[in-house]
Amino acid sequence: MRLLDKIRKNDFWVSVTKLTAGQLIGQFITLIATIFLSRIYESSDYGTYGIIISTSTIIMSIISLALGSAVMVAKTDLDSKRVFTVTYTFQIVFLLFIAASMLALAPIKRFFETSISYSLSVLLMVIYIAVNTLYTMMRVYINRLKLNNVLFLNSLITAMCTVLISIPLGLLGFGFVGLLLASICSSLFSVIHMLRTSSPFIKSLHWTDVKQTFLDCKEFILFQYPSNIMASFATQIPNLTLFATFGSSALGTYTMCNKVFQMPMNLIVSPIQTIYFRTAAQMSDKKAELADFSFGLVKKFMLIAILPMMIIMVFGEAIFSFVLGSQWAESGKIAAYICPYFFFYFCNNCLTYSKVAIGAQKYNLLHTILYFVGIAGTLIFMQSIMIGSFQMIILFSSVGMFFHILDLFLTFVCMHKNAGKFVACSLVFNLICYAGMFGFRYLLGY
Repeated sequence: MRLLDKIRKNDFWVSVTKLTAGQLIGQFITLIATIFLSRIYESSDYGTYGIIISTSTIIMSIISLALGSAVMVAKTDLDSKRVFTVTYTFQIVFLLFIAASMLALAPIKRFFETSISYSLSVLLMVIYIAVNTLYTMMRVYINRLKLNNVLFLNSLITAMCTVLISIPLGLLGFGFVGLLLASICSSLFSVIHMLRTSSPFIKSLHWTDVKQTFLDCKEFILFQYPSNIMASFATQIPNLTLFATFGSSALGTYTMCNKVFQMPMNLIVSPIQTIYFRTAAQMSDKKAELADFSFGLVKKFMLIAILPMMIIMVFGEAIFSFVLGSQWAESGKIAAYICPYFFFYFCNNCLTYSKVAIGAQKYNLLHTILYFVGIAGTLIFMQSIMIGSFQMIILFSSVGMFFHILDLFLTFVCMHKNAGKFVACSLVFNLICYAGMFGFRYLLGY
């Protein structure tokens, strides 16, 4: 009862619990749907869908101007609306320019090949980017207003779109288009739902609004913007390399592994990230207190995650084969080895806005430069040796995990507290995970 009373009195965990409840229902529906989707869609469908999403992610980082976070930290609600309107207007202009350039370059260079015409693929990608960008910014704006009940329903909308759109379209043979249309509709319906509650746009946009926005947000544009672009490229290089080297089926196998990990992560990451950003912004002047709060979260994550991680790392291949079908056994094998990477990816995503909240965007830029150089160096190294898709994924994931740990380390450095403790905990956590994995596999004869 004392624990429940503490939770009820803690605004952070009350807000997280409310959002997690919606995520829990939504992810349960998505999990059931995935069992059917894995038997309806081929690995090549997931691979083609994956390469379009990867390309979209890179484009979204280019057009973003890194001003999405500025919507949250703006001094007044009117300033927040001004930043939102200016940012989304520029994003759409940049997006149309990039799309026109892709179509103009089509006779010379195509960025992906699909089972439908390149022009139609680009059009679907543009619609996905336009809607998804608006959805992402709307979530930040609604979070700023502390409208948790509105955010609660977004995960349910996403889940219902998965069931009511992707499954029927898959049965009708739409292939990757069915997966893409489901993603577009889930974001679109969520946007409509949020817009019905509160509009983030100002009624008229003037040049003075644009000028004021760029002056107020110059730190985001000078440091966070290049950081986001490099981070996006570095994150998507493994997907692009897998697709270019081994084709859509290999990428589809990895995409399914990602999808399975994303389900429990989305259940927790989105609510915690949403409320953490709000909390960090409120505690930005109390760095030591924020450092203790953040480190406490990471330690709780480690204690909660260790048991389910060990189950995946020991029995991953068998679990994927049983739940999703024997054709996805390779995805389970990959999941077993890269589980710790996803854990630190999860931790980093939960705390991702911490440096933004305390005005340390320069450290974000430093990290992403190192991350980009590290991933690029790994790519160059792999081109000099002959390795399979499995080894390539393991190598990329190992490098990615190192840089997620480094980013979290820099977060605590910025707060001037707990950096050494975090590194020590991370080393011990990884040692326990891999020692347990190989030890249990040896005992079980795997």
